[in-house]
Amino acid sequence: SAQLVILSVTNAERRQANISIKKEIVDETILHL
Repeated sequence: SAQLVILSVTNAERRQANISIKKEIVDETILHL
């Protein structure tokens, strides 16, 4: 069960990282426009 908790946490962190990366890309493209 501990491994499942760790997996879910890493999945959530990965999702947050993807969201922040997408936001940065969008901000950069808006700035370049």
